[in-house]
Amino acid sequence: MSGAIDAQALGDLMDGDDGGFAVAIAQLERDLERQDDLTRRLRDQCRYQHLVLCEIYDASRHPAILERNGLDALNAKAKAAIAAANKSGLLA
Repeated sequence: MSGAIDAQALGDLMDGDDGGFAVAIAQLERDLERQDDLTRRLRDQCRYQHLVLCEIYDASRHPAILERNGLDALNAKAKAAIAAANKSGLLA
């Protein structure tokens, strides 16, 4: 917020009146909570995607692991990660 606030608006804000400032502050608080939730969900989704990509990469670099698990396991991991990203709607 920039600029001066008039005395009536300041009084309304201090009195808890549902004037323009109180409504604006309440909306900002709701927006920040929503942003925080979205940030947490996005961070969790990115961590999961990173974990799955690391597992796929490690398995693809070691022939013994790749032979034991096969390509089907790697495909299943990739499919699960893609499904999780699609379901969350965060990375689309």
